Amino acid sequence: MTKKTPSRAERPGRRRNLLETAVRVVALGFWWTVTGQLKKRLSYRANLYRSMPSEAYRLPRLFNADGTLAGWTPPLEADAVFMVPFGYKPVLAKTPRIAVVCPTFYSDLAADIAESLRAIPVPFDCFLSTDTEDKAAEIRTAFSKDWTAGAVDVRVMPNRGRDIGPKLAGFHDIYDNYDYVLFLHSKRSTHAATGSDWRRYLFATLIGSPEIVTSVLAAFERDPMLGMIFPQHWRRVSGSIHWAYNYPLGHELGRRLGFEIEQDRILEFPAGSMFWLRAAALKPLLDLGLGFDDFPEEKGQVDGTIAHAIERLMLYSCEGAGFTWAKIADPALLRTPSTKVEIADERALDTALRTRAVLITCAASAGPSTLELDDPRLQPLRFTPDDGTAPRLTLIVSERPENGIGTRRATVLDLFERIGRIKGLKLRILACGEEDEAWIGALRARYATDADRGRPEIVVVPPGLRRWTRLMVQAQECFVADTWQDAAAALSLIDDQRRFFRRGGRLVYDVLDVTTASAGTPERAFAERLLMRGEDVVALVGSAALGAALSSGGYRFRDQIFLRPAWTAPAAAASAAKAEGPPAIVVPWRPKADPDGAKLVVAALDRWQRRQPFAAAPWEIRGLGEAGADVALPSGVRIRLLGTPDAEAYGEALRRARAGLVPQLSLVDEAMALEMAACGLKVATNRLAGCDPARAGAAFAVAPSPSAHDLAAALSHATEAALRQDSGETAARDLAERVFASGDQMEQAARWVSAQL
Repeated sequence: MTKKTPSRAERPGRRRNLLETAVRVVALGFWWTVTGQLKKRLSYRANLYRSMPSEAYRLPRLFNADGTLAGWTPPLEADAVFMVPFGYKPVLAKTPRIAVVCPTFYSDLAADIAESLRAIPVPFDCFLSTDTEDKAAEIRTAFSKDWTAGAVDVRVMPNRGRDIGPKLAGFHDIYDNYDYVLFLHSKRSTHAATGSDWRRYLFATLIGSPEIVTSVLAAFERDPMLGMIFPQHWRRVSGSIHWAYNYPLGHELGRRLGFEIEQDRILEFPAGSMFWLRAAALKPLLDLGLGFDDFPEEKGQVDGTIAHAIERLMLYSCEGAGFTWAKIADPALLRTPSTKVEIADERALDTALRTRAVLITCAASAGPSTLELDDPRLQPLRFTPDDGTAPRLTLIVSERPENGIGTRRATVLDLFERIGRIKGLKLRILACGEEDEAWIGALRARYATDADRGRPEIVVVPPGLRRWTRLMVQAQECFVADTWQDAAAALSLIDDQRRFFRRGGRLVYDVLDVTTASAGTPERAFAERLLMRGEDVVALVGSAALGAALSSGGYRFRDQIFLRPAWTAPAAAASAAKAEGPPAIVVPWRPKADPDGAKLVVAALDRWQRRQPFAAAPWEIRGLGEAGADVALPSGVRIRLLGTPDAEAYGEALRRARAGLVPQLSLVDEAMALEMAACGLKVATNRLAGCDPARAGAAFAVAPSPSAHDLAAALSHATEAALRQDSGETAARDLAERVFASGDQMEQAARWVSAQL
């Protein structure tokens, strides 16, 4: 596979192209004048340019200069084109049933069409249509000369809908009898000076040689999910792949097909309306039940008809029927910049078919919202259908894991591995956050040294390439997430599963963090909208307070389990006797994820130091969460940032600490406060609606509110108790039993969750 943009030497000279076009335009104008068509042609074009002036003026970025609605095509790196013929000689396992459907309004082209079809090396039946008996007789004559390929059926039909009307209304009765269909037509495009050249390019790409046709049929045979193969756009129309004047009709028809068409969604279609198709991929369009009366009378329309709209919906029909598609080109004819995919053997073909599909109906093909632009973690992942049958469970991670002694990430990771073991699932971890080689390396090392964990496949998805990194997803693959951003990505993939496969998996979602998004913000609304998906979610609720908050908010999950954080070896080490050395206070430090919390930590520490400067002097302050340079407090004392340590380092940090300061602005903060207390720290925190840490025991110094003043007073009590060696080890152990889940309890939870998937 190579990427190559045609060089100037590979393209015809610009002057020659301009000269050829000028000659054709003059000739076409002369023909229109002689035949009396000139006035009608020019009038129709003028009406098109005047069709939507107000919208074009009000929304200039959505419209082209001529008033046509813009469209968005895949970027070059995603515009994969299979070179045909393939670099090997495929051998078909069986002879397929093939129909060629070719509306032939221009009957004088019938002989040329018949000659071109002789390149098909297997038997096929040919269905042709035209609008008069005289033309039908001419077509039958052209196909009667030494024709042995198969049956020829010539039908007379109304001249409505160009080539689309005959395909859907005139030949709707034939498709159940065939495996594959080749759609051609006698394209002449009399409104354009290059119509015949365009037809010749499409014919040559689709049936230019027996080897090309065999390559196409081999691709269909190798991939049962492949539904359509069409030529890469001809160079002279490649810049015109947009909605033009067809969006209103396309939007209405799209709804009837079950899709909500959007202007900023990637648009792709077989321009010129010639392509190979798996017959079943046409079913959604056939099910619309369109007849010739649904198409307007032929008046030389250049654009804006139902036929033009349907041409742009062909891939919607294909994907709606559960199939993918591919583009092909003969390298000798290709002049459009493309990502060329060379097929050297069957293995290369299988790989290309599995990994090169770009679906226009998946969530990642829609234009990004302003919220997604602000936070790349909210951008959907690119769904690519996988017909694999081995069940798989995928954990989506867009933030570096805290991997602490009882943090939710460690707990969810433990649950993920246990579910895989219980159900015998293949495991996969999608690392979708900022690239961090140390973290990825540690993650790989975790599984390299312990085969019992399942050794999941680890896939790195760079944040800037979320929309174009193809992610293979099976029909009933299930997902695990522990942040609302990752839950959004998982639910988007489940929606894609249902659109494509007509069924989907479920999401195991730890909902503890939903309140980290500030109330009243678009992010909070986005996060809470996920909680409306109760049927799709197996909810892990990390605290009684959160469970009560969810119930009072009206959020109901069909399947929900209370899951405490997992008890690990680092937890045991942290809860043991405290290390010698200067006393230390541990604080959460996440200025990017929780800027309000970080500001409150600084304000409370500053107030505490000013209130008790002598008592505060011996204490070191350590921040856990986000890495960075140490932070200087107004007093000059610095918060030493430990970043996001692994489980062992996190446990050691708590073992060396005597006290903790955890402002509770959301329910997610409760977990860290409980962990610290269970490991023997005296913790200064505050009450929150539905959550009163004082009920958990004497390890807490509880402020009545999350103000800097009240938290500073609570911190004074916590540090004084810690220095009195009032560690309350027995109370801490009792609290640990209530805060953490044992291995047996984690196994029970994993078995329950497994039963819901």
